[in-house]
Formats: sequence, structure tokens, C-alpha cells
Amino acid sequence: MRADTPVYPSLGRYFKTMTELGDAACMSRDKATRIVQGKAEFTAKEKQAIKNAIIARLYQEGKTEQARTIVKGDFDKLFKRRSYL
Repeated sequence: MRADTPVYPSLGRYFKTMTELGDAACMSRDKATRIVQGKAEFTAKEKQAIKNAIIARLYQEGKTEQARTIVKGDFDKLFKRRSYL
């Protein structure tokens, strides 16, 4: 996935491909592509699954404070802008 996606640009920091994003949200690569292009929307469960995948990765990398920020934050506010941390 390009880091410069129109709708969720900050997700590119955590997912290198649409397949990785789709796997995190339990959806197909095509659906993930439509969403980041603004042609569809994530469901609440998909947003939570993506947050959980990112949080798990951050904890594994020892980035506890960033993980806590994501736990407390709103998905759209965190990932619809370029940089949140």
C-alpha cells in the first residue's frame, strides 16, 4: 500500500500492502483498496481489528506509549491525517 492514500494516509505507516491491511481487518485486498480510495467505508469491527493489529505490533516493538495513544484514540482521527504521533 502506498503511504500516500487519499482517505487514510497514516495507515501506510503500519501496512506495506493492501493484503496486509485486508488481513488485519479480515477483508479482501480489493475491499481494502476501495476503502482507502474513498469508495467504501470501514465497519466499526474492521476499524477495531485494524487498531488491534497495530497495537499488537507496537507492543512487540516496545513502543508502549504509541500503542496507548492508539488504544485511547478515535480511529478516524488517528488515521485520516498524515501524522498523529
